[in-house]
Amino acid sequence: MANATTDVGTRDRARVPIDTVGLLRQYAGPLFALVATAWWLIEVTRAWAGRDAPSVTVGAALLAVAVLLVRPDRVLPRTAVYLATAVSAAAFVVPLTAPTGWTGAPDGALYACGAWLAVTVAAVLVARPEATVLLVILVAASAPIEFMSGWLSWWGGKDPTAAMQGTFYWHNPFAAFLVPGGLIGLALWIWRERVIALLGLVSFALATVGVVYSTSRASLAIFALGFALVVAVAAVDGRRWRALRQLAVAAVLAAGATFFVGGPPFFPHRASPLAATQARTAGQSLSQNGGYRLDFWHQALGVFSRHPLTGGGYKSLVRESIGHVPAHSAVSPYAHNGYLQALGEGGLVLAIPFLLGIVVLAFLCLRILVRGVIRRRVAPETVVVAIAFGCVLLHSGVDFDWTYAADFALAAVLAGLVLGYSLTGRAAPADAKPGRARAAVLALCVLVGVGALGVSAWVQRNGNHAESILSSAQRR
Repeated sequence: MANATTDVGTRDRARVPIDTVGLLRQYAGPLFALVATAWWLIEVTRAWAGRDAPSVTVGAALLAVAVLLVRPDRVLPRTAVYLATAVSAAAFVVPLTAPTGWTGAPDGALYACGAWLAVTVAAVLVARPEATVLLVILVAASAPIEFMSGWLSWWGGKDPTAAMQGTFYWHNPFAAFLVPGGLIGLALWIWRERVIALLGLVSFALATVGVVYSTSRASLAIFALGFALVVAVAAVDGRRWRALRQLAVAAVLAAGATFFVGGPPFFPHRASPLAATQARTAGQSLSQNGGYRLDFWHQALGVFSRHPLTGGGYKSLVRESIGHVPAHSAVSPYAHNGYLQALGEGGLVLAIPFLLGIVVLAFLCLRILVRGVIRRRVAPETVVVAIAFGCVLLHSGVDFDWTYAADFALAAVLAGLVLGYSLTGRAAPADAKPGRARAAVLALCVLVGVGALGVSAWVQRNGNHAESILSSAQRR
């Protein structure tokens, strides 16, 4: 009799129709957001860090679909949606009004894609908190994937004192890309178990090797600062002794790997891991590089002062500075400061919404750090994500990371994680107006599509742009 009842119950459950449409609505958005995030962090990075335009075009298309499926306006405050829209619209106002016109317009597409990648990631975290670990794993995995993508070219040079550059083909932005993945990987090793913890350990170890051999002194200093902050987080954790033990194991393994890589069997002779950095310091002192950066910053501020509303336009810093800076001053198309780059190239139209978003996110990072370390009300992994994003913000203040699509996308993903963590658990905004928010989202998707088309057209007209950028950077 029991068997008959069980059979009937099984048949009844089998006849229950599966709500396919409901399942698609429930999971299609987060799934597509994960795909778009993975594309930006991995495929775009492997394609000349975004200098290969087709990868960016595909990333823009994936992001547009993800925005439509996730619908950030349903779960995020209106201010977040409108601020992202303002950044996107401003990014395309610049080439319409600036002296340079559409030259360098793909840079505007990066602002649009970055703004909406951040908003989409935040919306996924708020709507689907269970997806958080997958997004964090993607960030951690991006570091070892990029390291291995550039390993053969570095190893093939047979010189361990040569700067490791990865697929960026320039050492500073390459190292800056590894820092967040390494720190978040360290957090996974300390506070996760089994396979995820092992992935975190590998990420931290390879990121350490890459940052050290990149010879990027700013990245190394910021990575060390981030590591120290993670130590502080581990020290106040409820299971501090386990956390500190895991941290010590990671530090020893990373140091050993850094020493081991610089000699046999990979290279015929052993070199100190810091030999290339010391050689760079001898030829390019910190004071000398600091002087150059002051020139670049003054150059960007000068362009802004002459074009305060919409800036000089993308790729305009050199042209707009000729005749306005002393003959002995160094000039560069890059301000070596992501914030001044937006100010000089985009004026107040672009800088106000962009820098306002940065200020808000920096405040959220500090709040997460205080609540996690002092009040112990935030999970340690969340605190480390905020630390990683803070490291990105610091490094962008002294270099041109955000001119690379890969570095800008990584910053956007971290920004989305920070925003999502800050909003998790809150109810959807009661004063949301779906009609207006929907219009804003759809308008943004159109802008992203325009930006993607602009990237493709621009690359067809400027096939050697990446090479010219690289040679210009090398001359400096």
